Amino acid sequence: KTGLFENTYLVISILIVPILEELLFRRLIFRKLLKQYNVITSIILTSFLFAINHQSLGNFFAYFFIGFVYTYFYYLTKNLWLIVLLHILYNILASITIIKIYPIDNSIYFIGLFTYLICGLVVFLTLKNIKKLIMVN
Repeated sequence: KTGLFENTYLVISILIVPILEELLFRRLIFRKLLKQYNVITSIILTSFLFAINHQSLGNFFAYFFIGFVYTYFYYLTKNLWLIVLLHILYNILASITIIKIYPIDNSIYFIGLFTYLICGLVVFLTLKNIKKLIMVN
């Protein structure tokens, strides 16, 4: 049984935070960095800042990786709301495993599945847009 505080926290962490983070990291920071640096450097710096923002040294590389994926998708699609949706889906999966809504012994399976799906989408989009990427760089 959860109370009002837990439900409010869940809604904020699943819906509101991803919107704010994507506006900050992809829309503002990444776009600003792109004006000063090349694409790869901008993606890496944005991902680094995204990981640092989560204040979890133990999960730094996981946050860096997911930040890299979000930034790369944003660069490919130029669609911030797609990235917000991916971020919300990731937070939903993470929340399901944390609060045990779905019976699973190890949350890494859900996170791993989500990561593989994202990686597959990255590969698909990259192969689909390889000529465009080569022309831009």
